[in-house]
Amino acid sequence: MSDVFRSATFEEAKAEAQAKGVWLIVAVTAASDEPAQLMDRTAWRHQRVAEWIASNAIAVRLDADARGDLAARLRIDSVPTVLAFKNGKEKDRIAGFLESTRLLMWLLSLDRDIKTIYDKHIRQGGGDLDTDGMPNLLEYALHSSPVTPDVTLLPTVAIEGGNLALTYSRVTTAADIQYTIEKSTDLITWTAADPTNQIVATQGNVDTINAQVAINGASRLFLRLRITRP
Repeated sequence: MSDVFRSATFEEAKAEAQAKGVWLIVAVTAASDEPAQLMDRTAWRHQRVAEWIASNAIAVRLDADARGDLAARLRIDSVPTVLAFKNGKEKDRIAGFLESTRLLMWLLSLDRDIKTIYDKHIRQGGGDLDTDGMPNLLEYALHSSPVTPDVTLLPTVAIEGGNLALTYSRVTTAADIQYTIEKSTDLITWTAADPTNQIVATQGNVDTINAQVAINGASRLFLRLRITRP
């Protein structure tokens, strides 16, 4: 069975798939990852998988080691991962090793609009898959893993000079959510604050933001980060 993957870059394949109105399937792999290499040798060479791609999609490989910048922008937490784009937008993804039958079932589910756990719970923000107390929408906004318990990326608050400062991670490519700093003096009534924001660090598509609000003599002042979908 011949290779189903184009030699085009992600950007070229995305533009072509969008122009043709077909799916773009991105197989995220790495030369050092044996499960990803095993998928290359087996699942991706299955006849029915190849037939589905030939009829419905353009497929490309993405080496997460060689294109770390792109992998970060696409929020790749592990390899192998397979992403599906339609009309230029990501519609679904599935992570981990897939044998040929499971991969084919996932591909067939795309046109039937059957969503995986990733789409239902993570992209829509519901639930807490790893039970670490961080809702999946917050995990998404802070670039935290929704399947690995970890609260180290939660925002922190400190007094800096005459200001109360809240430091948090912001995903620059997450255009589908809104970050708002809110303030309160009683933890009951919250209003939008007008902080002074400073980018203190950048890693890939994630900025670390230091948002400062003047205390102005207040005896009590609280800040929180609110994540919403516009």
